[in-house]
Amino acid sequence: MVKNNYERVSTTDAEHSGVNSPTVDLVAPESNNLSVEDDLNLSNDTLPVEPPTYDDAHNLENINNFDEEMQMEDLNQFNNEGDETMIKKMKHVFKNLNYYYHVNVKEKILDPIFIISEMFSEKIDFYLNKVGNPLILRRFFYIIFMSIVSFVVVSSGLLPSSNKEALLGMFTNIPVLLQYSKISLDLAKLENDLEYISSMPHSSGSRGDTAIKDYIKSSFRNNGLKSVIESEYPAYANYYNSANLTIYTKDNKKIDIPLDDRNWNPFSLNGSVSQSNLIYANQGSLTELSKLKKENMITDNTVLLMDYSKLVSEQVLAAQKYGAKGVLFISNVGAGNGDLVQSRSVALNQFYTGDALTPGWTGHAIQDNDFGSAPVLPKLLSLPISQNQAKLILDALSHKGVKLDNGAHSGIPGDVKVDFSVATTIRERHSVFNIMGKIEGREQSEKAIIIAASRNSYSYGTSYPNFGTSVLLSLVQLFEGFKYKFNWRPLRSIYFISFGGSEFNYAGAAEFVEQRTSHIRKEVYSVLDISQLGITSNSHKIDIQTHPLLKSLFMSDDNKLKFDVHVSDVHQYGDWTPFLANGVPVTILSSKQVTQDNDIAYTDQDTFDKYSELLHENDRKNLTSDLMTYLLNIILKMVDVPLLPFDIRTYQNELKNHLSKAESLYGKKLNFKDVSSAINKWKRIAIEQESWIRSWDNIVVQHSSNLEPSLLSIHRWNWNKLLSTISTSQISVTGIYKRRHYKNILFGPAVWTNGLSDEFAWVFPGLRDAADENAWNEAQIQLDVITGALVKSLSKIMDGRSDNIYQ
Repeated sequence: MVKNNYERVSTTDAEHSGVNSPTVDLVAPESNNLSVEDDLNLSNDTLPVEPPTYDDAHNLENINNFDEEMQMEDLNQFNNEGDETMIKKMKHVFKNLNYYYHVNVKEKILDPIFIISEMFSEKIDFYLNKVGNPLILRRFFYIIFMSIVSFVVVSSGLLPSSNKEALLGMFTNIPVLLQYSKISLDLAKLENDLEYISSMPHSSGSRGDTAIKDYIKSSFRNNGLKSVIESEYPAYANYYNSANLTIYTKDNKKIDIPLDDRNWNPFSLNGSVSQSNLIYANQGSLTELSKLKKENMITDNTVLLMDYSKLVSEQVLAAQKYGAKGVLFISNVGAGNGDLVQSRSVALNQFYTGDALTPGWTGHAIQDNDFGSAPVLPKLLSLPISQNQAKLILDALSHKGVKLDNGAHSGIPGDVKVDFSVATTIRERHSVFNIMGKIEGREQSEKAIIIAASRNSYSYGTSYPNFGTSVLLSLVQLFEGFKYKFNWRPLRSIYFISFGGSEFNYAGAAEFVEQRTSHIRKEVYSVLDISQLGITSNSHKIDIQTHPLLKSLFMSDDNKLKFDVHVSDVHQYGDWTPFLANGVPVTILSSKQVTQDNDIAYTDQDTFDKYSELLHENDRKNLTSDLMTYLLNIILKMVDVPLLPFDIRTYQNELKNHLSKAESLYGKKLNFKDVSSAINKWKRIAIEQESWIRSWDNIVVQHSSNLEPSLLSIHRWNWNKLLSTISTSQISVTGIYKRRHYKNILFGPAVWTNGLSDEFAWVFPGLRDAADENAWNEAQIQLDVITGALVKSLSKIMDGRSDNIYQ
């Protein structure tokens, strides 16, 4: 601030030197703040020659005092925040930050980066200019780059989504998926699918089948399944051409029974019989036919009248064994359906499944079987008739002869004679088709299950097999819904397959296995068939046929949900048979009303019109929803729980029970000591598995919130791999006794069930076959083969694991 006090300025050297030159103060000490006007008056006579100077001490202090007053006023304006020291520190900090940003960041980092980017940009433009317009090309590469970035971000799960809801740590929260499925299940879609699939007959290779398999293929693709494949296989097939049936009563009355295209059996033999004696044989069991043969009711000119049983192939084989010339089958339908005819296959599945002329391989062979030598083709005529048609014959039989198991009498030769003929059109190489889609697993994708449904029917087939096919399509839709809603993928892979050729000895499934045998044994650890599910009865009952390794999964109360579940061993032929024959564990889910109490299955009255009313009943809607929830829960437990659901403890106990049954039948003839010892050795692995599960659960679930350490994951994968090889290690490459196409040593069909219970009918088939022939030396060999299979599969597990895995 400029002083308003003037001092006299020296004008001589003496004055400059300060010698004897008194000075005069123009401002008195007590008058420090005179006004400018007063100052001018004081020095009016003498104006300063030189400009004023500053007082370095006294006046500087005044200036500072004034500044401090101003600063205090400024601080008061900001509500007295802080003091002078804090303000100075803050100013200092901001000054340093500004300095470091400009000097260290801008000059040392940003500026060099900018220069480098400019150089890089010029280089890019230089090279792009050689190709085309750099501006357009830059935009093109920008789009590609941003697409890659977007893909990486979406794939990494960094975007907000609802997939977290479906996770418990690293694994799927199954209840969340089941709850979502109840909301998202589209019953209208299931109905539409069922209506279309049931709109036309669709036997294998027909125009109807072509339309249906294309519809299924489109449905798979529209619902997002990847790798949808259509496979075509050549197979033996035959189709109805003509049939005739005439009976002659004891009083020479001739009765012509009108027939049509419903009256025939797939795989039936072409030919005719004339003036043959007709005998009633109930269901034609070995016991009943043995009695008839012993009483001379069956000769080389006898036709048998039989009711359909569970195993039609065994009825035909038994009739062949006792020398009958033909069989008339009575349709097994309920009251009020007396005119319905059931067309069921008479292929002899006991010997092999698949193409009748090329067993064991796919396609054409250098030398195919001829019709006469193909074991699966019957050697006698067969013809199905309705109950009303059968009544004409039964009324003409006398109440004499052998009393059968159902209390009826067989009649005697001469009561009724019969003429009948069968003519079919044979296609030695007719195409059958499979449709397959896949959901890839996210962890052990090399391990998979198959969810399968049969597709073909000579009639409309609404209740069987079309409902199962519609359920298959709905399952695909629900799983893809999980994928898009929760970004879900199972731990292991899932195949969805619609099999064709089921009425022709399960040609589609068998040829599929023959083409990929080695791959299937390594990859597929279970097959789940849903063809026999239905809602014709409002009953929450499910029959499950499965492998002993999987029994505990289905018997667990946690997995039964609202259903009354009956679990047994596999005891039925189907599309699953070729998988079972090659050591793959299979499961068949069926509704009793479809397999046993279905009055219209295999008839031309199995139509959508009769089924559609059921789909609109509230009880059936709830049953359908519950059924889908049950299926989803089972499938997720098989493919999306960390540990493979194979229970060795249950497996060992089941084997012990089966061995006990075999010992009760054959114990006096055979030595069971070695096989019993081999089964007992599985107890060690059962204990180790249980210990491993407890340890894994304690580490991952109880203490890590389902977050699994990497090393533990490797051990778990190894466990799963070893468990999946148990059944496929128990096969014989050369096949079981006298049947080389059935390779499963422990489980599979014997040639004869002999009326045994379902629990033992399909166990130790080689042993059973040899024992049925009274070939006891061979039976002991088969028992030793069982022992070897158990020891081999056990050793494979023991060798494949290291001790620390189970600690």
